[in-house]
Amino acid sequence: MVICMRKRERVFVAAEVSLVDEWGNVLWHTYVKPPMRVVSYNTQYSGVTPRHLRYAPRLCDVRAKIESIIAGKLLVGHAITNDLRALELWHPPDAIIDTQRIPEIQRLFENDTPGLKRVCRGLLGIEIQNGAHSALEDAQATAAVFGTARVCGWVV
Repeated sequence: MVICMRKRERVFVAAEVSLVDEWGNVLWHTYVKPPMRVVSYNTQYSGVTPRHLRYAPRLCDVRAKIESIIAGKLLVGHAITNDLRALELWHPPDAIIDTQRIPEIQRLFENDTPGLKRVCRGLLGIEIQNGAHSALEDAQATAAVFGTARVCGWVV
């Protein structure tokens, strides 16, 4: 996410999108040109630089492509409502699984909303997000969390 100005308010806007299949294979990855002026690329956290966004597709085009890929499919994400809100996307609630909200994962971490980094360390024994953020790394990590939850019988 980068920080943009909307009127006089600073807002976080999606700047990178990754879609992977259940095994973590990349279905689509792109940067996103924000619809408003960027005031901070937040590079140390986002990993995004002006170079990434210079020729990136517009948010409306990215949204259309995502909709075509996810239509009729189960959508899995970690704290996925944040991603959907940032992308201004809607998906049928009964076709969404939020790995952050899987009851067994919540109980394991004694926290109703454990972060993806913490879940990966505790459940999978892997370290992620060591440096700048990567949408692809997060998507692949979420796929691994989902796969583990499915093997454990926590989701169908």
